[in-house]
Amino acid sequence: MKLLDEKIYRARLQIFRATFPGDRRISQMIQERGVLDTAQLINEREGEIDPAEIHQKISEVGGTFLTPECRQWPIGLADLSSPPVGLIVKGALPQHPMIALVGTRNPTHYGIELARNFASGFA
Repeated sequence: MKLLDEKIYRARLQIFRATFPGDRRISQMIQERGVLDTAQLINEREGEIDPAEIHQKISEVGGTFLTPECRQWPIGLADLSSPPVGLIVKGALPQHPMIALVGTRNPTHYGIELARNFASGFA
């Protein structure tokens, strides 16, 4: 990996750890200032975030952290008004059209059932 690519990867890990998915302010900040400056501002506000530790935790569970700079990045995500900073993927992404259901880390029983019913309509 080239040095600049490595810096961007590490910065995206830091942003990913410190923010919530879909945060429009972060997406706008990345568009206006770039990934490196955004990560620096977040580190100044939140304290230094160790990207190596985040990478290690993702790897320990068999995951891979993808960024928009990766060849495997799903191109359809570019259409989102607030695209993700990164994705944690286990396994290989399919090369055909796909959908993703995204939800909270702490769903209610009702939310789980609703997501299950919704997903079964696509399966």
